[in-house]
Parts: sequence; C-alpha cells; structure tokens
Amino acid sequence: MKLEDLNKDNVFKVPDDYFENFPDRMQERIREIKPDRKVRVIRMRTLINIAAAVAVLVVALIGLTRINKETASVDQLLSEISTEELVNYLIDSELSTDEFLENLDMSIIASSEEPITDEFMPSESLDEETIDELLDEYEIELELL
Repeated sequence: MKLEDLNKDNVFKVPDDYFENFPDRMQERIREIKPDRKVRVIRMRTLINIAAAVAVLVVALIGLTRINKETASVDQLLSEISTEELVNYLIDSELSTDEFLENLDMSIIASSEEPITDEFMPSESLDEETIDELLDEYEIELELL
C-alpha cells in the first residue's frame, strides 16, 4: 500500500457553529461542576506563628529540665560523697572542732528521721584496739600533747 492510494477525504466532521458556541458551553459545564470540599488556605504568617510557638515551648521545656537537674538537695549531694572523702576534707581543711560545731546547723540533724547515734555512735563501747583500727582506716593522725 502506498501513500498515494490512501483516501484523502476528511472523515472527521465538526458540528455546525461548534467553535462559535464553545466558550459558552464550557462556562456552563464549569458552573455545573461543584467542588466536593472547601479548600483551606493557610497563610504563611499563620505557619510562622505556629512554628514560633512550638519553638518557644521546646526551649522552655529544655530549660525547665536543665533547672530541675541542676538543683539538687543537700542530702543528694552528700550521698554522692563517701565518708572517707568527707573525713579527709575535714582533716585537710584545718577546721577546728570548735569552728565546725559553731557552723553546724543542728536543725538539720534534729529533723533527720534516723537517730544520729545509730549511724555515728557504736552500740558497744570501743576498746583501744578498735579505735586504732578506725583511725588507721580513715587515716587520722592524733597529735598527743
């Protein structure tokens, strides 16, 4: 089959006045089509305000958690220090017993739930050998006059 053998008649026909009436028909069809839902428009300023509010909340929460972590009670701080370290500090600080007792807050000791004698005072009397062992354990040197 050759190109010259093909029928050259136009098989497609356009209805009369099709192009003259086309814009009017198209406008009618567009009006007939109703959108299914409303489109919400969120403005950029609204998005920026929301993002700023979220950022402020995140910064505030981070700040509050850091403040809570940094504030520790005296009991928590002292529980982290061993008795041996406390004794060595007191020995090295050259703080006299009188100065220590003057600065001691007895209300803290009185408000303690545990009796102070249970923790610091032995229930039995100490002999000289036990005292020497305790002095050696805490590396305390007594200066005898």
